[in-house]
Order: sequence, then C-alpha cells, then structure tokens
Amino acid sequence: MTERLDARSARIERSLERTLTSPHADVEFDSIRDRWPSEYVRGHLFLALVDAVGTDIADPFPAAVSLELSYLQALVHGRILEDVSPSGRTAREDDRAILSGDYLQARAFERLGRLDAPAPLVAQCFSVLTRASIRTHEGQFEGRQFSAVASPEDGGVIRFDHTAPAVLGGAAARLAGVLGGLEGATLDRLEEGGAAFGWTLATEATTGNAAVARPRDSLDGTIADIVDSCPEAASPGLHRKLRRIAARVCEERACVKPGSRP
Repeated sequence: MTERLDARSARIERSLERTLTSPHADVEFDSIRDRWPSEYVRGHLFLALVDAVGTDIADPFPAAVSLELSYLQALVHGRILEDVSPSGRTAREDDRAILSGDYLQARAFERLGRLDAPAPLVAQCFSVLTRASIRTHEGQFEGRQFSAVASPEDGGVIRFDHTAPAVLGGAAARLAGVLGGLEGATLDRLEEGGAAFGWTLATEATTGNAAVARPRDSLDGTIADIVDSCPEAASPGLHRKLRRIAARVCEERACVKPGSRP
C-alpha cells in the first residue's frame, strides 16, 4: 500500500511540476514545499474513494491533479492574506500572487476537463469543483474580515483558515462519488466525511494539538463515516488506505515548518 501511495504522489507531483514551470504560474515549486507537504491529501483521498466505489472512467487521475491545483491556488492567495499588516501593507507583490493564483485555478478546471467521460458526467464534476472554489474564496473573505479586528497580541497577522482543506476534502469525496454513480443522501454523506477528513488533518498538522499524538482516536470516527458511505465490500481496504494517508501527514508534520499545510 505504501508503494502505491508513493507512486500516486510521484505522478501527482510530476503533473504539478509541469504546470508550475509555466512563467504564468509564477510559483516556485521548491519554495513552497516546506509549507505544502507532499502528501497530496485531496488527490489521495479522491483516488482511494474511486477505488472503493468503483467507476467506469478509465483514468480518473486528472481530477486528482485538479484538486491539488485548486488547493495550491487557495494557498497562494491565502499567503497574501497572512502577510497583511494592521496598516494594510503587504510583504509580497500582491498583484503577481493574485494573478498566479487565478492562473492555477484556471489550470485546475482545464485539468478536470481532460477526464475521458461522457459530457453530462464531466459537467457534474465541473459543478462540484466550481462550488468548492466559491466556498473556498468565501472562507478566505471571511478570514480577511475577521483579521480587521485582530487583537494586538496577534500582531494583525491573518491566520490561514481551514476552509480550503475542508471544502476540497469534501469536493474530493463528492467527485469520487459522482464518478462512482452515487446520488442523493449517500453522496452528501460521503462529501461531509471528506470535508471532516480534510479539516481534521489540517487542524492536527498546523496546530500541533494532542490529537496528533493519537491520530487513531481523533480520525476513526471520521473514517468510519466515510467507509459507511461506500460499498460494504470496500470497507476493510478503504479504512486502511485512509489511515495510511492520515499517518503520512502526521509523520511528516515533524519535518515541516510551523504554518505548513497538509
């Protein structure tokens, strides 16, 4: 299982590097690795769930890459907000970062469009990613507004909220469900489980709370909810995959600088 996760990580990474070599991206891949661990939670969650629910799509991989590009876009824009001081000055060239983030978001949709699937199914996938993008931006807007009343001890620094990890975790689960033909309450429940998975890992990896030392206790309920939304035959293997994804994030936390994102 570890070898398969490594292979999938490598494939996602190669795809991202090809996108980030564009001068329009204006993001140096190596410069963000300390803040953006290579575990690719959203892509791995999506692919694990596709394995579990099944799909007629020969290669769902473009959707995994689109999820990671969407997260990178949120990170690029989120870093602008983090660097805003009480006086409104920024430590970075905001215009370039904004353009870079917008470019990455466009490429995320372009990647999703590479799915070799019937047009109605691709349209459903676009709807999922569009809604996730909107909700991520809404979360960042809310975070920016909250920063205006930051306490003096916070120094006016805007903390990256966990909207993007949660929303895109939910989107990863919902995309897998859509490709697997799930509908209605089952699909909604799967999305909720994916969002909880993303939120929990983001919280544990960025705050260093006690749950990091006991990831099994804090994640078992979330993983159980996800597993229960999938076909019963997939339960044992899926549980192990999700535990392994979570373990890799928690293991890497010790090697990542404060403020990193899973």
